[in-house]
Amino acid sequence: MFTDTIPTSRSLLREMCHLLNNQPAPDAPNVVKADWYDEKARVLDLIAATDRPDAAFISERADRAREMAAECREAGEQ
Repeated sequence: MFTDTIPTSRSLLREMCHLLNNQPAPDAPNVVKADWYDEKARVLDLIAATDRPDAAFISERADRAREMAAECREAGEQ
């Protein structure tokens, strides 16, 4: 659905809204949560790539989202 290129501010806003509107419920399957965290990391990476003053912080949040995705996948395999 999305590309890995830096989007325009309007398309980035759309991606952020899509992400927020599709946050999984607490009781969603772990694989669904993991996919959502992967998408969150991708969107945060795109935001960080826009040369913001807080890019390092945003990149850290993306890394944390990837960690959460891995934790959800691991929990789903048990």
